[in-house]
Amino acid sequence: MCGVGDVLPLRLVPPVLTAALALAISRAAPTGAAGLGFVAAALQLHYAFAALGRVIGALSPSDSVANAAASLVFLFNLLLCGFFADPDDLPPAWRRVGRALPAASGYEALVIHEFSGVPELYLTSKVGAQHIRSAPLAGDAVLRCFGFDPAAAATAHLRLFLFAVAYECLTCFVFFWFGFESR
Repeated sequence: MCGVGDVLPLRLVPPVLTAALALAISRAAPTGAAGLGFVAAALQLHYAFAALGRVIGALSPSDSVANAAASLVFLFNLLLCGFFADPDDLPPAWRRVGRALPAASGYEALVIHEFSGVPELYLTSKVGAQHIRSAPLAGDAVLRCFGFDPAAAATAHLRLFLFAVAYECLTCFVFFWFGFESR
């Protein structure tokens, strides 16, 4: 019953639909395998965040503290994953925090699946009435320019899996240690 009431509608369907919709709208995936990898990365990232939220909920003394803590953890995941700023530009302590969060692995997997194997990407700009288009760039070249290795997708997927397993084990440990949620 847990699978029908929780796992399927809350853990599986939303990230799969969101990732599939993003791919359909952008038509970014060059192959079916890259599209499936993109959807799998979105699903894994969603599940890792859900598992992290369960850990925070199990350790929190109240629902409001759990919500605030989960919001802050999600914000730090977004800020430190590389989406807004290059992690190399951050102080070393913040880089270590960013590597300890699942969003960096999820962002890496999503970006690699989106750009790897794309034969031609163009930068287009409008200047006055003119549309200026750059020379074609290969997706792998763009990835390397931003510090991503196109062959690292499997490693990013493995890290996401390990994050989810670690958070689930930590949640089970908290329930075993305390016997119930702390609130």
